[in-house]
Amino acid sequence: MAGEQVASEIVRFTGFDAGPIVRSRVGEQGVYFLLPPLSANAHHWPAGAEVMSRGGRTAAFVGVPALRGPTWPLDWRSLPTTSTPFVDAVLLHGLTVDVLAEGTGGRPAGS
Repeated sequence: MAGEQVASEIVRFTGFDAGPIVRSRVGEQGVYFLLPPLSANAHHWPAGAEVMSRGGRTAAFVGVPALRGPTWPLDWRSLPTTSTPFVDAVLLHGLTVDVLAEGTGGRPAGS
């Protein structure tokens, strides 16, 4: 799954201080990256990545698991920290483009 691969790469790249990443264990088992307000809209995300924010036809919401205890079907792939309260949007965008291009033989997804 591309989302899990992006999460693994960003966690490794940041020395295990990637900021808040949430996984869902139901349905398509999505991976959600919590970004600073308005930062997702600064990028053109490739096909296969979905921005969930206010505006347009998309509602802004995130189901966030508790920091401790059972929270099925959500869990933390990476916890927020004082030094990294959000995932770096520029880094996430670059890794997402790279991972999704790998899955399409080096072409941008949707080409």
